[in-house]
Amino acid sequence: MNRAERERQYVSAIERATATSLRVSTAEAIEVFDACAIQVLSRVDSPAEALELRRRIAEAKVSVLFERHDALVEFSKAWAELESLGYSSNEREASMLVYALKVRQDEGQTFPFDRAALLFRLDKKISEMRGKGLGQARSQTTF
Repeated sequence: MNRAERERQYVSAIERATATSLRVSTAEAIEVFDACAIQVLSRVDSPAEALELRRRIAEAKVSVLFERHDALVEFSKAWAELESLGYSSNEREASMLVYALKVRQDEGQTFPFDRAALLFRLDKKISEMRGKGLGQARSQTTF
């Protein structure tokens, strides 16, 4: 299988995991993403490819968990993982910062992030992207 076919399979697997996770409990969603990671990471050809897939899966997990009332702990773990991995593109980083700023909380829970710092990062990221074309903002990675 050539690289383009493998990349299409990776994207499809992550999209399926995301769609499935929207229909199940938070705990099951985490299991779905973990199973997806095992599946796709077993087929990688390089450490760079593995890193990119781990980023994409972490981004998908954050995008699913941010609006669930019962997922603040899981969101915080996914966010920490994503922060340690980096982002697949400038555009995705900006989107993930918005998710972090919009994360749902149950009454009495403390927001786990410094909102002012997140807003500063988002403003800086938008400023960085402003002068670049859309292609540069989106495509830091291969797929």
